[in-house]
Amino acid sequence: MTKQLSTIDEVIEELGGFKAVAELTNKASASAVPMWKSRKRFPAKTYTVMKSALNAIGATAPDDLWGMP
Repeated sequence: MTKQLSTIDEVIEELGGFKAVAELTNKASASAVPMWKSRKRFPAKTYTVMKSALNAIGATAPDDLWGMP
């Protein structure tokens, strides 16, 4: 059964927190991740890697969290 996530906070938590998400998306520091949270959207360029990581742990999130229709 797939775990349905619906918010940026849930995605970040499920993927291991700010530092883990920064490493997953190849960001130099975890400081970028809180900016995404405040913007209420992940950068589109992180879509594939983050969706794959969520899929690998049995979770999913709506595409609109990345600005996808």
